[in-house]
Amino acid sequence: MKNKVFRGIVLAASVACCSLCLCATPAVTLSAQAASGETTISPQADIKEWVFKEESGKLWKRLWNHGTASWETDWIYVRDL
Repeated sequence: MKNKVFRGIVLAASVACCSLCLCATPAVTLSAQAASGETTISPQADIKEWVFKEESGKLWKRLWNHGTASWETDWIYVRDL
């Protein structure tokens, strides 16, 4: 008898907690800026690209940073062609 009463109390408490959790969840709203579409997307990291050149039968590479529009490295020898 005690076991059935205990199960009933635990079940009722569980249902009540689940109901409160679902009902107490706040509604998601967009900010005024996001709703108007005036947001801009900007990259957080620089975009870098290896630039290759062939000169006198040798392959060279250099790192170009598109974010700052400048070279990151000097020319680096890669291999003979």
